[in-house]
Amino acid sequence: MRKLALASTLALSLTGCTFVGGALYGSAQWGDDFGMGLADGYALATLGSGTSVVCLGSDIEVPADQDLFEIRGEVVSDEMISVDVGNVIPCEQDPARVLTVVDGDGATWEIGYAWYAADGYDLTPVPDLVEGQQVMVTVRQGASGADSTSAGFVVDSSRDMIYAMEAGHGEAGLASGDIADLDVSATREAGSIESDCGENIPLIIDFESSSDALSLYPGEDAGMEIDGEYYVTCNINSLQVADDCEDDGEISYVLFK
Repeated sequence: MRKLALASTLALSLTGCTFVGGALYGSAQWGDDFGMGLADGYALATLGSGTSVVCLGSDIEVPADQDLFEIRGEVVSDEMISVDVGNVIPCEQDPARVLTVVDGDGATWEIGYAWYAADGYDLTPVPDLVEGQQVMVTVRQGASGADSTSAGFVVDSSRDMIYAMEAGHGEAGLASGDIADLDVSATREAGSIESDCGENIPLIIDFESSSDALSLYPGEDAGMEIDGEYYVTCNINSLQVADDCEDDGEISYVLFK
């Protein structure tokens, strides 16, 4: 088999999703003693307010009201490419990567995804996949309908989860139970930011599995155990915006081995 991606440990250094940057960032940004109370220039430059993209395309027609897709098939490719694939679930913006899977009926599915920093830099972690690998990909769209750009996806192997990303733009992308042994919530305020359109509220994302728990400020990352396996967990952004702001706010994160 041809190797498609670098190992996740190397992906850490390529994406900026690093334990040092994350642990230092939250306390410095939000003035809390949650972390070490320090931040280096690298963390401040590469982490923090960003955005995520999850979208879906296919060569077959699907019902307009379908919002959950469970794709069992074979990995064709996972490549760095910025192409709008979202004829099934629209792309918030062009993704940075596209995962292509052919299902058991021969249909082709393209999952576009990305983590972009506030300056537009691509921080997307690379999933550890190989061509020909059998996977189960769960893709869910936000509940508001066919035009929603809120979405999330989970890639599972026969043994465990490989990768998950949620891009929640004003509403949830993934739902409870989409990631086995993990509950995710973002209800606790981490401070406030005055903007031209009102007061925006950064939120803490709480992750809880049967054996571990983790709380991350916007831009933070750490590791946690989920269903007996260890995952790098990154808060891409978690922000509730004022009613007068045009933005919908965002709850987005990524998990990978």
